[in-house]
Amino acid sequence: MIDDPAETAKLPSLFGIEVEGVIDAQALEHQVAAGAEAIRSTLGTDQAKAAVPYNFGIATLLYGMWVKDGLETRYTTNIPTFDQLETVLRDYDAQRLAPIDFMGSGQLFEPWTALVGPKPPAYYWLSTTNADDFRGKDMELFASGFRIVSFNRRHSSFNAIWRGNRGGAQWIRWDMSWFDLLSWDAHFQAEGLRIVAIDRYGDSGSLYAAVWQPGEGAQIIEAPGGLNVYLGQPARLNVYRYRDRGLHVRAMGHNGYPAVVFRPTESQAEPVWYAAPPSYFKSRDDYLREQGYRLDTVSHASWQFG
Repeated sequence: MIDDPAETAKLPSLFGIEVEGVIDAQALEHQVAAGAEAIRSTLGTDQAKAAVPYNFGIATLLYGMWVKDGLETRYTTNIPTFDQLETVLRDYDAQRLAPIDFMGSGQLFEPWTALVGPKPPAYYWLSTTNADDFRGKDMELFASGFRIVSFNRRHSSFNAIWRGNRGGAQWIRWDMSWFDLLSWDAHFQAEGLRIVAIDRYGDSGSLYAAVWQPGEGAQIIEAPGGLNVYLGQPARLNVYRYRDRGLHVRAMGHNGYPAVVFRPTESQAEPVWYAAPPSYFKSRDDYLREQGYRLDTVSHASWQFG
């Protein structure tokens, strides 16, 4: 659901910025902005500037997360045009398969990738649409019990997938700075919400978009760049570091700029994360499918220069 100024909320303490009683959406905006500024002030000018992640945004590999839940998924990558994407999805639809994640723009070096799974009773997907059309469609679908399962922003356009027969709160924010993201996330976590989709874009990956829905447990957001500089196999080492603490990849940005959300999982089997060029990625997908896993999230983002 898109933010509605008519909505009200009881706001918890946020980075020492407190408001008493019930406040409206405009006051909420001001408090979260104050929370973001409080982070900057605590760090100091130089440290805050260094703490803002930056990245070259060069997407050379496919990144994937596999889960074991008894379902099956398939994917197609390197789809050069939107017309061909539509054809691919129609072919999958004939096989009773529907999109659960997709990304791309059809522009140079940005082919489409589509991930599909068993076709649900109700779903809807929207591609390369502007903010107003996206906002209107989301409000319409939200009222009908649909919630977002895939979301990314590319070249000022939105790609999204909704699935029906779902309930609960949903909040979407975009064009956030790094500190805005941290501040909004602190607010939504206090409301019992967690990030289910995240994306990163803009100059050097300076802007963020995210979708929050009901969830629980510790949550860490990583956006390599700035102070977050990893050498060698940066993404792999970071994934393993959090895995040892019981936190797993639960959402990944789809653009060339990496952003990842780590949280615990209720699954009996730990999710598997892997990155490789498309040909090797397919071999790993084939192997993991034989082991009972399925691809749950796929990304073009590269951490190699983070």
